[in-house]
Amino acid sequence: MSTIERQVPIQAELVCGLCKHENLESAKFCGGCGNTLFEPCSGCSKPVRLTQRFCNECGTDLAAALNRRIESTRTVVEKAVQAAKEYQFDNAMLMLQLVLKEKDYRFSESVKLAGQVIPKVELLRSQMIEKVTRVSINAAEASRNGNFEELIRLLSSVPYELLDDSSQKALNSARAYLGETGELTAELKKALIGRDWGLAGSLVNRLMELCPDEGNLGTIASQVTTKLKGIAEVQFMAGDYAKALDCLSSIPVASNDDSINSIREKVNTANWLIHQFQPEPFATPTLGRLGVLLSKHDPNNSFGKEKVAQLAAKLKEPLPAKRCPYPFWTGSRQSSLGGEALILGWPQSIDGINHEVFRKSPGRFSIALGLALQGLGECRVSEQLVPRKGFLKSLSGAKSLKRAGKKSTGVWGIDIGSSGLRAVFLEKIGTGVVVKNAYIADYPISSGVIRDKDGLLNALETIRKMVTDLSLSTENVWVNFPGRETLARFIQLPPVDDKKAKSLLDLEVGGQFPMAIDQLALIKWIATGVSEEIHGRPSALIAARRSAADQRIEFLKQAGLNIVGMQFDQLALVNLVSREFSEELKEGASVNCIPAISVVDAGASSTTLLVVDQYGFWFRSIEGGSLDATYALARATKTVASEAETLKREPYRLSLPQEQYSVVEEKQEMIAVRLKQLYKEVCDSRMYLKAMQTWVVGGGCYSHGWIRRCVCNRSSQ
Repeated sequence: MSTIERQVPIQAELVCGLCKHENLESAKFCGGCGNTLFEPCSGCSKPVRLTQRFCNECGTDLAAALNRRIESTRTVVEKAVQAAKEYQFDNAMLMLQLVLKEKDYRFSESVKLAGQVIPKVELLRSQMIEKVTRVSINAAEASRNGNFEELIRLLSSVPYELLDDSSQKALNSARAYLGETGELTAELKKALIGRDWGLAGSLVNRLMELCPDEGNLGTIASQVTTKLKGIAEVQFMAGDYAKALDCLSSIPVASNDDSINSIREKVNTANWLIHQFQPEPFATPTLGRLGVLLSKHDPNNSFGKEKVAQLAAKLKEPLPAKRCPYPFWTGSRQSSLGGEALILGWPQSIDGINHEVFRKSPGRFSIALGLALQGLGECRVSEQLVPRKGFLKSLSGAKSLKRAGKKSTGVWGIDIGSSGLRAVFLEKIGTGVVVKNAYIADYPISSGVIRDKDGLLNALETIRKMVTDLSLSTENVWVNFPGRETLARFIQLPPVDDKKAKSLLDLEVGGQFPMAIDQLALIKWIATGVSEEIHGRPSALIAARRSAADQRIEFLKQAGLNIVGMQFDQLALVNLVSREFSEELKEGASVNCIPAISVVDAGASSTTLLVVDQYGFWFRSIEGGSLDATYALARATKTVASEAETLKREPYRLSLPQEQYSVVEEKQEMIAVRLKQLYKEVCDSRMYLKAMQTWVVGGGCYSHGWIRRCVCNRSSQ
């Protein structure tokens, strides 16, 4: 007989199934025990009596539904028991507590069963917790004694689930340790039998880390070290530095001593030296001296002597590119910034470049040349940083190029940079421009990077000495404004006439800079003579804080310079590059191709990428230049900055070039990444632009490896 049949007498429709009290037909709760007389139908949710077999509304079999619910409750109790057997005590107690909350008298058997199970679960849990605590204490003692076998035995005797995080980690580590040491020991035996000393050294090193108190390992390590040291010396004598380093790297750490370290330094130095030749794009005196150092470092290797002879012969050959001061070497000159990478040491569009001072410092006068060209009116950008009327008015006593009815034919361009001064005097003779004088002076390296008016005071004596040496107090001078303080926006206007283009550019000014326009010294530039084939009309807004420009002018006046013009570093370069490569920029121009020249200015405190085409230009300057590498090398070598500046260009003088010069190489790698990002930026903004060549200027590019790492395409090396 079913439960519902036992509990529900058919003749007593309102009799309570729990206490048998007879209730009125309208009652909802039992008057005898207070138990509810109704519940929702599982089929239609309408109220039905607890004692009904079928629903009056939908006909659902209420007795069958009740039996399924009672069976489900019993199953919960069974699952709780199983969870307790699996040591999941919290889950078991949670399920049993849910059953105990059931108030319906029809589930009394399941509730009673849950009440009987709970004490048993609690007892089992307390017993297991006591055992786990005792085992964990003993296991911790075994771990301190290094007895990993005992630790594993103890912790494995209790359920893994009951261990805390630290005990679980200890058990896992011990198992991994014993497993690894067993495998390593077996591999070491095979390596020793097979005389694979490199592998044996690595295995011994790892085993000594795992088992530092294993005395037998020390004896094996000594034997393996002797073998590896002998092989490394033989490989070094044979000139195979890579294999020698592999052997030395396999020597166990505990076996390293002064003799091993000495051999390692010797091999590392030779390996670094030999890797300096193949990838370099230019034959330089520095490369030759590195070859001399290699031949002295390893007299048995003829490679260094051969390279010295080849470099000496190469340096005597006529230069394949007149503008470039160095002959080509074996490394790739393919630039990641477009075309072939070259050094713009001696511009060919200006006569007199063979001036002694100029020839000794190729590539460092580019900004000074651009300034002087603008002073002569030979420029693409004729606008200057400060409007001429207000500018000259503020400079009491300054004289312009037009003086006493006579037009001067010469002007000084002076690049007052972060590390020194570069000055060049250009004169117009007929239709040409000639270098008549040049001057260069570096600041004391300890004075730091010149960044503002206060910093400029460090260069005051150097500037005053130049004024005296060159008698500049009455000469017309154009000076630069540092590129790192430049704000530039490049805008491609529609191909409209000059008047309309000016109006459109004026509309752009207000929203382009993060400060009020009256606080800016601003140049507005629009390309002229643009071909209809070019997409739009290139234009630019270039600005600096007016206060910074005023401070610079005031300082240079105090230094004794007779300034008639001031221009941004980048625009001075634009003027030089536009003149120097005027013919190249016209070649191959079409509606789908705009030929351009990429120029990288490797300055002391910043690096600039300039891209110039026949009509327009684009540039960005980034923080980070050659002085960053100088200071990093000074720290690495523990020398003063002036000595580090020399070592940066002459790494053959370093005691450990493979280690010490790495800080310079890291700085070069950082610049390379930023230059590639900048080049992608300009290419994305002007999709038809194609750089045909990359030219490098600035003193920073003469650091060993700079061109190779910063501008050359690694994939082609």
